[in-house]
Amino acid sequence: MREKLFYMMANLCSRGFEDRIQQGESRYSKQEIECLQFKKFIKLYRYAFGHIPFYKKKYERAGLSLSSLSCYADIKRVPCLSRQELIEQQELLHRRQGVTFLESGGTTGARVHTQLNKSIAVKRYEMLLQILYRVGWQISMPSAAFYSNEYRYSTNFFPLLRRGQLNKLIFDFIQQYVIYGFFHNRKNIYFGSELFVQNNADRYLRPVWNKKPVLLIARPDVITVLIKQGKIKGVDFRPIKSIVTVGNMLTESTRSLIEEVFSATVYNMYASTELGYIGVSCPGSGVSVHVDDENYIVEVADNDQNEIVVTDFNNYMLPLIRYKSSDVGEYAPRKCFCGRSGQVLCLRGRTRRFILSDTENKIYEYDVIEFFEQFKDIINYQIVRRPDQQLSMNIGGGQSKGDKDQILVDFCDSFKIDPRRVLLESDGELIRSPSGKVCCLV
Repeated sequence: MREKLFYMMANLCSRGFEDRIQQGESRYSKQEIECLQFKKFIKLYRYAFGHIPFYKKKYERAGLSLSSLSCYADIKRVPCLSRQELIEQQELLHRRQGVTFLESGGTTGARVHTQLNKSIAVKRYEMLLQILYRVGWQISMPSAAFYSNEYRYSTNFFPLLRRGQLNKLIFDFIQQYVIYGFFHNRKNIYFGSELFVQNNADRYLRPVWNKKPVLLIARPDVITVLIKQGKIKGVDFRPIKSIVTVGNMLTESTRSLIEEVFSATVYNMYASTELGYIGVSCPGSGVSVHVDDENYIVEVADNDQNEIVVTDFNNYMLPLIRYKSSDVGEYAPRKCFCGRSGQVLCLRGRTRRFILSDTENKIYEYDVIEFFEQFKDIINYQIVRRPDQQLSMNIGGGQSKGDKDQILVDFCDSFKIDPRRVLLESDGELIRSPSGKVCCLV
């Protein structure tokens, strides 16, 4: 009954919504994908050139005209949009006010506002629903999700009301209580910074067990901390069919730990506030994600940074054309075992968040997480970069001073770093982003 009501309402909002969800994923050859992507790119490029003065000036400075692009290879002639340009030019890039807006968490600096109109909001939700169906969940099946307190409706109600943002108040209410709460049959569990410093795993996991979810959605660092705290307290972990991680870096070690503890299949989702749901892993790809080639072009910049550059075909309210995402990645070295022909992307970290070894190698978040996850009793850890290539290592857990000294030595040996560059700060306060997110490398 719940599913029938959902699709009746969804089809009223967007004709053919149910058919698009039920038909599953389309399969294309590489040539077919490139042909489809080029048609969508040209349409978006011409729209931005003709309607947004910022883009017109930017492209004319690069020697481009409305008709400059004639083949797929010409896409690389289009200059990239940097995150700094997006932040500085947000008012010029947004075409008009939408039904709601999204705000990034600020882990890379200033927050970015993304306007969504009704059609874009429905399209993004459709893309999310297709991912959730792919991982084995369907409408009305019980689910659970962990969110930081900043996403709690009651937290944002009065600030939004004071600013007169009634559209967002209504949109968020429908999203949280009608779509997620009723139709998704989801229990949201909210947490603050105390989750990482207090051993209260049973408090956060009890609502999950009570819900008996088929699907759990959470950041990987949140799940990992709860696992480690739970093992200390002797928590009885229960099976969950599918777990989708999003929002932080997922490594192979973390994925294996989560799958072992929850007897689950773990899926790694690559998403951002500005761009939406870019891709998700499958059981055969490990933590590498299959890019949604129908809705995005994803490139890896051919330079020493390997920055991921994304074009979103759908959001004409905020056209992001060859947008430099500030994420670092690389193409998977082999075709996925599942046989899909699209791009598979391995994520490594953020462009400005790395350690330089003594041999000039860049060490990203993925590498740092993989190193520390071999120590099962370390609950929290963070590397802070100081001036002049100096580092501070903050380790929280039950290790002795001698154990932590040895971990520092092992870290330096693994990454070829002079130990004199690293200062051990045991059980210090962890640095957090404006949204409360803890990053292992800051």
